[in-house]
Amino acid sequence: MNKIIIKSIIVLIPAIIFVYLIWVDICPSGIKEAKLYIGESSPYIYNVLPDDRVSELKSNDDGQSYISLTNEPVYFSVLLPNTQFDEVEVELEYNSNEQPLIELGALTDIYSENYSFKPIYNKIIETLDWQRIVSDDVSLFQRKLNFNSIENFLSFFSDRSKIGTYQYDLSVPYIEDDYKPITGTQTINVSLRGYHKYLTYIKNEPFYLSVDYMDMNRTAGADDAVIRVRDKNDNVVFEYFINDDGDIIEDQVRSNGTAIIDQNGWEEGVYSVELSGTSDIFWRSITTSQKYMTFVSKIYIADDVGYLESNRATEFYTDAKHIVFETTHEDAVQKITIGNDVVDVSQSHVKYNYTVDSSGVVRVYSPLSDIKIVGDGKFAFKSSMYFNPDPIQLNAYSDIDALGIDYIITTYKEYNGLGDWSVASAKFSIDDLAKIDNTVKFAISAPGLTQFNGDVDLQSITVRFLKEKMTFKEIYSAVRNLLPFGL
Repeated sequence: MNKIIIKSIIVLIPAIIFVYLIWVDICPSGIKEAKLYIGESSPYIYNVLPDDRVSELKSNDDGQSYISLTNEPVYFSVLLPNTQFDEVEVELEYNSNEQPLIELGALTDIYSENYSFKPIYNKIIETLDWQRIVSDDVSLFQRKLNFNSIENFLSFFSDRSKIGTYQYDLSVPYIEDDYKPITGTQTINVSLRGYHKYLTYIKNEPFYLSVDYMDMNRTAGADDAVIRVRDKNDNVVFEYFINDDGDIIEDQVRSNGTAIIDQNGWEEGVYSVELSGTSDIFWRSITTSQKYMTFVSKIYIADDVGYLESNRATEFYTDAKHIVFETTHEDAVQKITIGNDVVDVSQSHVKYNYTVDSSGVVRVYSPLSDIKIVGDGKFAFKSSMYFNPDPIQLNAYSDIDALGIDYIITTYKEYNGLGDWSVASAKFSIDDLAKIDNTVKFAISAPGLTQFNGDVDLQSITVRFLKEKMTFKEIYSAVRNLLPFGL
């Protein structure tokens, strides 16, 4: 009898394990969770990198292990499950150490290395003592109580320069009543490298864009590109695809072409244009029939090697108040003029931070170009091409009093404290994320970390994959599809 029981157990154990693995794989509950405790390992969540931006492993008085982020951003990847999920929620257990801003981003575009960032901690909002109104996931803070609801505020506010936003898209469209189209076209002869995004405005006029581009083939791999136009609601209204030239080796043999978009009948409003390509794609010249061309957040003024005899000087205009300059070539170290000041970019591969004290738009002059510029504002290569349809977007360096902000509207939620540690999370649609070898990549950003001489402590990362809870019929169908012999 005992032998029969033992044999039965031996037979049943593999079957039970098999059924359990199928159950885990299809995840009928709709929630699949993995957690990485710093100092340990996880088969699903890979360690935070690069090593030179995080400290050695530390431990507090309670024996909890953690690391400190000493520079930013840092990255980690997550292995996707076999089953299809709709969303991924990433939760951080951290200590801000009074840093002004912490955000979590998910990689959405491999070519542009574009991350969709969501809030984790915002010191400005956490310490704000203004009047607050909450509706659903939106909060409105007022220096003085002038509106009794968010709906009332969105219907009747008039001065965008008095509004600060954080992780909130103002739904009220920007309309320029006295706007008049230009006659003819205008051209900017500036070499731009890789992904760029600019804003423009259309009213009773065609949309015309002509872009000369080069595939420099300085790195291995295909260099497909696309020019994508979006309307005020972020809907794609036109795409122009540029196929790789067939040269996928690092031979520095360049090819060139021209992309032309000529469209009519588009509604009045703000449009965004994305010049999306790898770092091998150089946009050499841009001609437009639109009045405005205002670049968002960054410009990468490329070198002119192989295009002109020598690098040319470039000037641009910006309302950014915190700017970071960097060049990747020793022969492009230079002194950049900002208004009446000078920033000495004296070494390659070093980020030089500069804070603009003056208000409004300032002129910037680069004598050699070949410089990457990232800032908390917008950029235009002619003062007449600059416009700003957006309210003030809060960042780590924002001084709401100096900026004259009277209202802040945001989807930010106050953090939860667990003793010395805080917990906050962000959700992302899996369909929107870039997949690399069945993994998705995340970034933790703490802007101003080095400038404020601080750090951020990280104790754990929790990842939850989410989908609808399965019905019995769906469970049956999923199990049947997994079994090699059917069901």
